[in-house]
Amino acid sequence: MAKSELIKELARGKIDTEIALKQLKLLLDVFPDESIMSWVDKELTGYKQEDELPSYRKAGGSLTGTFLNFRTHANNVGIPLKPDTPKEISDFCNSVEFKESIGTLKSLMESDNKKGIVVTVPPDMYPLIMRYSAMSMTALLGAHVNVSSAAIPRIFSEVDNKVLDILMLLEKEFGNLDDLDIDLSEKSEQEVKDIQKQIIVYIYNDNSISIGNDNQIEESVIASKSNVEG
Repeated sequence: MAKSELIKELARGKIDTEIALKQLKLLLDVFPDESIMSWVDKELTGYKQEDELPSYRKAGGSLTGTFLNFRTHANNVGIPLKPDTPKEISDFCNSVEFKESIGTLKSLMESDNKKGIVVTVPPDMYPLIMRYSAMSMTALLGAHVNVSSAAIPRIFSEVDNKVLDILMLLEKEFGNLDDLDIDLSEKSEQEVKDIQKQIIVYIYNDNSISIGNDNQIEESVIASKSNVEG
């Protein structure tokens, strides 16, 4: 069986990730399990504050700040934290969550910034940073987390790979996908459930997830920051 043009173009990098997700959304609309479509929608529109965030949308970073230490003014200096810093604070100051839509991330990725990504730390975190900073400071004037410019391309690579895996599974089960339409009528209820389960494994990398309305994906959530800049 000849491969679907949709699959070949995605494998060749000729289809934009956002377009590939929209095409996948059309194909997956026939499946009753909501967790499948939920992933596609969140990638297309962005993740909410309370949403579980996939691991590929998290990246390590380094905390940098501008502060005063009596008469000394330090500008854009790395701020190490004390060993006893609570994990939630340490994670917040040394990691970044990308909750933006895939379209917004594309704009950030395409911005010409070889120095990386800068994520502004909100001022309400300044007292905690001062408290747990391993450096002496009398006033924190600004803080941000620096993230490698490779963080966003990594997200696209992960999403493209998941979409490709799902499309290949659908093609194997339903034939050519270029009409963006599949028919479940020739599959038994159990076969449909098995296909759904495999799709969920591709999306969430979790073989333990069960099918149904009680699906739960356990994953720790790190508080996100705002003002991501390319």
